[in-house]
Amino acid sequence: MKRAAGFIHADGSFPEASFEQRDRTVSKLSQDWMWTANPFLGTREFKALKIVMMLVSNWDNKDARERRSGSNTEITQRQVGGRIRLIYQVSDWGQTMGAWGAELEPKGWDCGKFAAQTALFVQGRAGQYVRFGYVGRHTDDFKNDITIEDVRWLMQYLGRLLDSQIQQGLKASGATPGDAVCFDAQLRERINQLRRVIDAPGFLASPSPSGHANSQLPSSR
Repeated sequence: MKRAAGFIHADGSFPEASFEQRDRTVSKLSQDWMWTANPFLGTREFKALKIVMMLVSNWDNKDARERRSGSNTEITQRQVGGRIRLIYQVSDWGQTMGAWGAELEPKGWDCGKFAAQTALFVQGRAGQYVRFGYVGRHTDDFKNDITIEDVRWLMQYLGRLLDSQIQQGLKASGATPGDAVCFDAQLRERINQLRRVIDAPGFLASPSPSGHANSQLPSSR
């Protein structure tokens, strides 16, 4: 073992682990897909996936172009009513909730780094397009086609999230109470930036002074 070697004791035991239950109706295909070539190009749902990837600072957006080193996209199939349904998915979200950047090194799950880039998340708008500060493995073909209407469509769902729901999700992922509060405040501000960019043509992103939720969005506080 390489990456897991430091977590395994000499006798083969290990104190911490996480497991995934496999759905027997789903089988993985030996295929992956590209952000620039898939059946969903141009759809609101596909644009929303890319926005969510940027929202949580997932810079490791490898796809079929990195097949030799390991793609983070895959295609699975499921039997539904006697028919086969193909599922295109992002299979690895390990480099999230930290910092994006050109160095592209492991730096996930760090609220200090996550917070430091919140003010850079949405940088304004250029005509119908939203400008993001995100940098990943595939930067330009990932963020440059997001429109105001794409963000508006996603905000129908994202804008309904409560702080209590965000924190519950974070805690279910292993966050400490302190991490949950910290990440929640930053995610809330990033969501507020998306709200402001669709409402104000001259918008320029800036963090709220207190780092708390904007009253324009629902909050559990």
